[in-house]
Amino acid sequence: MGILLPDLMRIICILLFLTLFHIPVNARTPEKVLEQNKAIVTVSVQDKDKRDIAMGRGFILDKSGIIATNCTLIAKWLEQSRNRLKVETENRLILPVAELISSRCENNLALIKIHTEDLPSVTVAREYQLEQGKQVFFLSEKTAEITPASVITIKEAIAKGRLYRIPLPVAPELSGSPLFNKKGEVVGAAVFLPGKKKSSSAAASLIPILQQLDSYRKPVKKKESVCVPETEEKKPETADEFIALAFTYSKQGQYAKAIDAYRQALQKGDQSASLYNKLGVAYLINGNYASARETFEMAWSLDPQDPVTYYNLGITNALMGEKITAYEYYNVLKTLDADLAESLKELID
Repeated sequence: MGILLPDLMRIICILLFLTLFHIPVNARTPEKVLEQNKAIVTVSVQDKDKRDIAMGRGFILDKSGIIATNCTLIAKWLEQSRNRLKVETENRLILPVAELISSRCENNLALIKIHTEDLPSVTVAREYQLEQGKQVFFLSEKTAEITPASVITIKEAIAKGRLYRIPLPVAPELSGSPLFNKKGEVVGAAVFLPGKKKSSSAAASLIPILQQLDSYRKPVKKKESVCVPETEEKKPETADEFIALAFTYSKQGQYAKAIDAYRQALQKGDQSASLYNKLGVAYLINGNYASARETFEMAWSLDPQDPVTYYNLGITNALMGEKITAYEYYNVLKTLDADLAESLKELID
């Protein structure tokens, strides 16, 4: 008996679907790609009440704990001083963020460093160029013991050499996921691009982020001071204007400039515990723990009952390896703000 016309049409539709759309299949995914799942992390932002307010992905670029993730998360983290950025590894290990490395966001990617060593890291194809027509592999969210994989064909350029369209809707919680070649090497990242009118998804080149990583690894050389001609742009004059400028620098990841702006605000007469806490957080994220602790202690001397100061001192001492002191601040904080104290305890532990 021959195939009836409705059956034939159904078969044709199925074949067209299989031809036009990517299908997640583990069978055709090289083992070297699937093995990289252990170097993919979940990055999330929590508010002061420990509620997740943003989530995304990242991947470990270096065994020392350097991670590439999406910039939207970093911006959300910096919106409030009490927001918390945390990294969860494939084996459910939760680690605190020690430093923001990126001085700028390109292709919606940023670099952070977590406070640990000897992590599984990806292998990067440093010379790889994203191009239209090339195929890459994307690892979807893990389901039980299975990690579905998709084969993606790179589409036309959004920004040549940097961003390319992909036929895969990247949800915000998967933005920052690595893209692999057949050898299991990372060749780019799948990113969610928020827009005022329309959001989109893209494959992002790693070249800018790798350049920032190389700069971070190089020893810092002192530069000779140069005279910079004054521009017509209005310079900040009041403490509030310097604080606003510092906040802008912080959102851009330029913490050295943010620190300088906060110090200028102090010189303009704002000697509040709140400002010292802001300055201390900038020191902390920039990796200068000693200056952060000294600055938080100044905040404490101005307002010994401010729970935020105890929280900041607890975190700083924990990152410096002084857990006993950190717990002393935690014990006081319990009497001032129980919820904030619990959040501090999680970080200390």
